[in-house]
Amino acid sequence: MRVLLMITTLCTCLLVANRGNTQSIKTTYKIRIAAMSQAFDKAMFSNLKELGVLMYEPADNGYTRVYLGMYMGKTTAKRILSKVKHRGYKTAYLVQDTYIFQSVDNEELTHTLQFSAVKRLNVVKVVESLRRSGMHEDFYIWYNRGYYRLSLGLLVADNIEAAAIFKTAAVSAGYEASLLRQFREPTKEPVVIEAGTLNDAVKP
Repeated sequence: MRVLLMITTLCTCLLVANRGNTQSIKTTYKIRIAAMSQAFDKAMFSNLKELGVLMYEPADNGYTRVYLGMYMGKTTAKRILSKVKHRGYKTAYLVQDTYIFQSVDNEELTHTLQFSAVKRLNVVKVVESLRRSGMHEDFYIWYNRGYYRLSLGLLVADNIEAAAIFKTAAVSAGYEASLLRQFREPTKEPVVIEAGTLNDAVKP
């Protein structure tokens, strides 16, 4: 029932995609922090928590790869990488995601649900909340015009149902206001997208 109410709210306004102000993001990135050969205490990476989601991926050779992410666009990723190295992880490097901005139905993914924009990046509490709802893997950070923009999901412009699910997760994390942001140009003609609960507080 809550998701249905969210869909109704999201359908209350119309927003025309603005091609001129769209930041063209070609792919997503994560940062390779380390590869651990033995059991380790995850707390040793705690000084990175405010910069993104820490991910631990087992490899076939028995190592555990430690990543930090996810970042939309190389400019944002390089900015975070500089902060990571400044905190002592000198061998960290960028890993480009092989993800293609296309849905399973071959529709273009051009939008994301932005729920916050901050000058100073600290996502510890956000990530903790998103982990509880299982949405941390859909969390993205991108830097534009002096702000770190926090968002959920990669969406087809008119997928209101998916946007409603991500909005519910954002509300659970304490963010009532959100909006659909276009992060890349569609290869086809510009579209009219449905959005809602727009609030200037999250789009400086």
